[in-house]
Amino acid sequence: MVERTEAKSFEEFEGVVENVETVDSKFTRGGQEEPGKQYKISIKTDASQSGYMYTWVGIPATATGGSVPQGSVIDAYVRAIERLETSLKKAATVQEVFDWLKGKKFQFSREQLGKAFGGHEAADYWVPVKAL
Repeated sequence: MVERTEAKSFEEFEGVVENVETVDSKFTRGGQEEPGKQYKISIKTDASQSGYMYTWVGIPATATGGSVPQGSVIDAYVRAIERLETSLKKAATVQEVFDWLKGKKFQFSREQLGKAFGGHEAADYWVPVKAL
């Protein structure tokens, strides 16, 4: 008989942001798939067997290059980055804020961002909480 073991989960890890890119995404709204965009953050770490962890932050249709909807997941993520580097509060674009992460080492924590809706829990994201 094959033994089943409980999956091991962790709440924090250290890693270097290797890349931040904008990628296409699809999400379902009202039973229909709609195209969208999201930031894909690639983090090099020893905490994963593959050597990488990833987090994806959706870009709402109402976001622009220089603004995000207040209270959205991307707003919460930008605020987390701004806590690490307060000068980013003056950044002209959202891309500039995300690009600041590249090549830097952080402690990441699993955090629920956004709001629960339609019977779905708020999603977990790997958020940088401390520069190392």
